[in-house]
Amino acid sequence: MTVKSVRRWKTPLLVVAVWLVFYLLNPMSEASNYEMDFLTLLAGASISLLLNAVLEELFYRKWLQSRLEAALGIWPAICVSAVLWALWHTGIQGSGGLIDSTAHALVLHGIMGLFLGYFWAKYRNIWLLIFMHGLMNFPMYLITMWFER
Repeated sequence: MTVKSVRRWKTPLLVVAVWLVFYLLNPMSEASNYEMDFLTLLAGASISLLLNAVLEELFYRKWLQSRLEAALGIWPAICVSAVLWALWHTGIQGSGGLIDSTAHALVLHGIMGLFLGYFWAKYRNIWLLIFMHGLMNFPMYLITMWFER
């Protein structure tokens, strides 16, 4: 393994570790209660990982953002792909009125889209993006339920 390829994994892993600590210990995160058994929840989380984390990162970061970078530059590409990714989440996760759902998605998913877009532009490591996205979607209840016993 070359020094460059080692740095390609070690440097972003530090960023992922810091992000994970802040994400998991965030006092503003909402605890979710799922009314289903463990295996059903685990199966749903696995399907979500494949459909959401893998496909969204491949499309929005690797495919779309990379092409927009060539046409617009790095930061405009990050911003456009983040906004489009956020608007996509309005359609699939919106629960209120159109304006409220759009504002919520732009703030929540737009900020995460900026972070993931910057991470892609800087490190070009799709596997770490998929890992982070998968953790964002992963029901923390599957982890915390073991501590409630």
